[in-house]
Amino acid sequence: MEEVEEKREKKNITLRLFPEEDLVLEKIKKKYGISKSEQIETLIKKYAREEYGAY
Repeated sequence: MEEVEEKREKKNITLRLFPEEDLVLEKIKKKYGISKSEQIETLIKKYAREEYGAY
């Protein structure tokens, strides 16, 4: 049976990074084909609660 993923609207944000941090995201993008947005989403999902507790 095929799962239907719920469509959710995403919000655009502006993110300012140091060149070194952006370079890390760019290297991951080139090596694994994962967009910078997806990388940041993953990091937020994985570490936000761990780092900042219940919010």
